[in-house]
Amino acid sequence: MNRLSFLALGLCLTGVALGARPLATVPKFSGTFAWIKLEPIPSKTFSSKDRSILVDITFPKDVRLKKDAKGYQWFTFALADQGGDWKWYQAKGNTPVPNRGGTIKAGKVTISMSLAGIPKSALDDPKQTLSLGPSASGLVSPAAFTVDRIRTH
Repeated sequence: MNRLSFLALGLCLTGVALGARPLATVPKFSGTFAWIKLEPIPSKTFSSKDRSILVDITFPKDVRLKKDAKGYQWFTFALADQGGDWKWYQAKGNTPVPNRGGTIKAGKVTISMSLAGIPKSALDDPKQTLSLGPSASGLVSPAAFTVDRIRTH
C-alpha cells in the first residue's frame, strides 16, 4: 500500500473510533450500588409504546463475583429516567447480568431492561436523562465496564 492509502485508512479508523463514544465509562466499580448518569441520548430514542430497552455493556476483563450472605452471586442494573419535568422515575425491579459460576466473562453483554414504572409522560418527553444503577453481591476486585448503546426492544 502506498502512503495515501495508509493515510485514508487512518482517517477512516479515527472517525469510526470517535463516533463510537460510550454512553458511560466506569473504570473501577466496587460492587456497591451507585447511580451512573448516562450521556444524553437522542430525543425520541424510545416512547410510551415501548415496553423495554436493550442495553449493550462491555466488560474489558472477566469479573469475579463474591457470594452474598445467603450464598448467591449476582450483578444487576436498575434503570431511572429524568424527564423535562426534572422528576426522577425508577423502573420496577432490576436486571441481572448473566454469570457462569460466579464469573462474568469479558466482552459485550446485552441486557433487556423493563420500562415498567416509568410513566408515559416521561417516556414521551423529548428531554430525557437516563441513569443506570449497578449493584453486585460482592466483587473479588473492582470491575470496569462501559455502557455502549441503548435501543428499543
